[in-house]
Amino acid sequence: MEILEIREKARCLALEGKYHISWEHIRKRGHTVSEFEIKMMLLHGRHEIDKEAEDRYLAFGNINNKNIRVVYEFILTQTGEHVLVVTAFAD
Repeated sequence: MEILEIREKARCLALEGKYHISWEHIRKRGHTVSEFEIKMMLLHGRHEIDKEAEDRYLAFGNINNKNIRVVYEFILTQTGEHVLVVTAFAD
């Protein structure tokens, strides 16, 4: 899949509310990003293929003077495909 297709798929799923955020992982690491910031990156951020993990992607950008990075993948559930936000943080 090309990055433009990946971005569009992530955007559509986020707009439909078909995303899950791994809050336990995010909070355990002390990251202080909000659901709003994560969703904005999925909708409007730049997207890239993760160079370190297969089938993972990055969405990133700046919102409220914070550089936000979101690591996500696509998962299949009983209700169809969803975006799984593996982690998210401000750097």
